[in-house]
Amino acid sequence: MKPPLAHARRGCIPWNGLLLAVPLITFWKLLTTVKPTIESVPVNAAEGTDVLLLVHSVTGDLLGYSWYRGERVENNQRIASHRIDDSTSTTGLAHSGRETIYPNGSLLFQNVTQHDTGYYTLFMIKNDLQTESLAAQLRVYPVLPTPVITSNNCNPMEQDTVVLTCGTETQNTSHKWWVNSRSLPNSTRLELSEDSRTLTLFHVTRNDTGPYMCETRNPMIQHKEVFLASQVVLLPAS
Repeated sequence: MKPPLAHARRGCIPWNGLLLAVPLITFWKLLTTVKPTIESVPVNAAEGTDVLLLVHSVTGDLLGYSWYRGERVENNQRIASHRIDDSTSTTGLAHSGRETIYPNGSLLFQNVTQHDTGYYTLFMIKNDLQTESLAAQLRVYPVLPTPVITSNNCNPMEQDTVVLTCGTETQNTSHKWWVNSRSLPNSTRLELSEDSRTLTLFHVTRNDTGPYMCETRNPMIQHKEVFLASQVVLLPAS
């Protein structure tokens, strides 16, 4: 007669086998639930450069793709479509002549302008006629011109007010000032405008003699534009 322990083990799966099976099942579920994503390359672009809305993790059960300008699927905003079975592409009413759709669903913009800034929608049709939409954002910034500092008073006298302005006004641009190669001191006689483009010096004295320098930059990462300009505030001898 066999001991009861042997009978109890008949047909059972060892615990080490169960522990191995659990992570395998979890990994399989992760693979089957991966969702497509869109990456803007680069994330921030300068006017005149090329940008790719790169599609990742697309499954193989698709009939085709369509790209639309904006966050809605509207026919008059269709840029381009690609049919997978015969590898044909067509353009829509929103196509500017600068966009190219690729077989993997990615969309290339050439020579981008600030008008291209905004959201775009990728519309995917599967073999079972189910659909899925993804939105992506395109950010385009102007190439910054070299700033020039202008002054409202080229020959100030003591106790005058001097207003220095850094370059022309452009969107999404930050400004920073230095005097004598140092950050601006804390003083009630110095005032920056809301966008920091204008620096006002109240009741100037000889201690306010420059040079003053400004820096302009925008949020671009790969094409950061940094320029320096200087202006000397020099008071005449008494």
